[in-house]
Amino acid sequence: MSTMHWGYLDAGNLAGIYYEQSQLDMAILHYKQAINCDSTFIEAYNNLGNALKDAGHALKDAGHYRSCFALQPNHPQALSSLSNIYMDCNMMSVAASFYKATLAVTTGISAPFNNLAIIYKQQTAADGLVNRGNTFKEIGRVTEAIQDYIRAVNIIPTMPEAHANLASAYKDNLQISSTPELKLMKCDLSLQGTGIAMASGQMQDPDRNGPEDESASRLSHPTPSYPLSEAEA
Repeated sequence: MSTMHWGYLDAGNLAGIYYEQSQLDMAILHYKQAINCDSTFIEAYNNLGNALKDAGHALKDAGHYRSCFALQPNHPQALSSLSNIYMDCNMMSVAASFYKATLAVTTGISAPFNNLAIIYKQQTAADGLVNRGNTFKEIGRVTEAIQDYIRAVNIIPTMPEAHANLASAYKDNLQISSTPELKLMKCDLSLQGTGIAMASGQMQDPDRNGPEDESASRLSHPTPSYPLSEAEA
């Protein structure tokens, strides 16, 4: 019998078996069949997004989480899964907002607690580097300040203070004409703003451009990192 004659739960359960066996292509196929059987099968949308993510289809998975939000605006698993995507993209502030939104709905998922701890640790490290860089800059040790700002940017590529201070330090060190990478430093803060707004409860309108669309753009145009030379490392 064709799987199209099964119930949506049959297709979904079979997809889950394939997913557990890491047969991602078959899992994706059967999650799609489950959705075809029942377009309101919210767990199938979430699990399809997870399977696509694990299969490396980073540009395709976020839209399925959006389908979850259209059916249930505060779906906890979809919130957590979308948080993971932002974290993988080094968009730590947006990821943190989604993890917090997840915890506002449920405390029964461990990933938000664990990953928020990682994010806060990274933010603390980056803030410390920026503060030390500022101290170096104030006493005229601009080269060392630049090194700290670069390290901060490599920890959190979307940290505006690190970018701004790095640009200022380059200018103070009269290196502005020889640093073409400065042209790449502009942070896409509007993306973070969109993501934070969505995480705070503005995602119930399925016709608006959600942060997952912005995430796809971010994935295709990642923020550059700034490697240290051997002397600077």
